[in-house]
Amino acid sequence: MNTRKNVLILLMILPLIGFIFAFILFPSQIPMHFDLLGAVDRMGSVFELLIFFAVSLLLGGIGLAIVKYTEAASKAWLCSLLPLIVVNLTMLYVLAYIGYVNQGLTPISLPRYLCLLFGLLMIVVGFMFHKSKLNSGNGLRTHWSLKNEAAWSVTQRWSGVLFVLGGLLICAEAVLLVADLVMLPAVILTFVSCYALCVFCSWRAARRVRF
Repeated sequence: MNTRKNVLILLMILPLIGFIFAFILFPSQIPMHFDLLGAVDRMGSVFELLIFFAVSLLLGGIGLAIVKYTEAASKAWLCSLLPLIVVNLTMLYVLAYIGYVNQGLTPISLPRYLCLLFGLLMIVVGFMFHKSKLNSGNGLRTHWSLKNEAAWSVTQRWSGVLFVLGGLLICAEAVLLVADLVMLPAVILTFVSCYALCVFCSWRAARRVRF
């Protein structure tokens, strides 16, 4: 419980650390809004970045209360963790974008950043599949994988491998494919293909165990 509490507190504090770095490194007026083409259309005070810290305090406070007073502590912790991770990743992107603009460089687009994060998430989920137990609430849950322990084990093993490979491919697509209009369909196709192969492995595992 203490470890989970400390993780939530750390994620609550990180936006403040990000603001301190921004306050030191950036000018008092920074780009705060961009149009669809990525051009700056509003300047604002660097203190506006404290919004991220305020939101993280609110979400973290709610998360700590939920973890403390709920019986399903593990699921409550995960539900509290995800919004804080989103806030921190959003602030990281904003800081990187502002830094690129201040240096006169072309910043990474938001779709490309999200695809890169999605690929990394798939890799993490792939490693988690290997440790998931039957009916634990984790893992690739299909009609066939839930048949028995053997089908579940084979499904999670192959799904883990496929998700890691799919995540690596998506990260490569986010980095190497120049145009977003080419990258986004490629990422979607990679994920759909990966998931379809996982479902096929689940079906195949259930048939092998049955016969």
